[in-house]
Amino acid sequence: MFHNRALAASAAFFSATELIHRRDVNSFLFQEMLSRRPDYTKATFEDISAPTLVMWGKQDDVLHISCAYEFERLIKRAEMCLFDGVGHLPMIETPYPCAQAIKEFVLRNL
Repeated sequence: MFHNRALAASAAFFSATELIHRRDVNSFLFQEMLSRRPDYTKATFEDISAPTLVMWGKQDDVLHISCAYEFERLIKRAEMCLFDGVGHLPMIETPYPCAQAIKEFVLRNL
């Protein structure tokens, strides 16, 4: 999930420990997700009218960057913020630029 290998190595112990402690909860949630059929009567991305910030790591190996462009296309008032050298978890890999992007987004949309 991390593009930064050093950060991934340092976070691995804490992430693994957290996942072990949450094993039963995660298993339950995952089984619930798999057992339910999608309800296509629910709202879609096109129904979102609120200003929306789409933040994405350019080196995301979990969800391709094309997903970010699709969200931007589907959500009427979406703004995109892409981070170079960042993987699937920009808020962890680059917390200060993420916080700054959120702050500027909120100020523009008050």
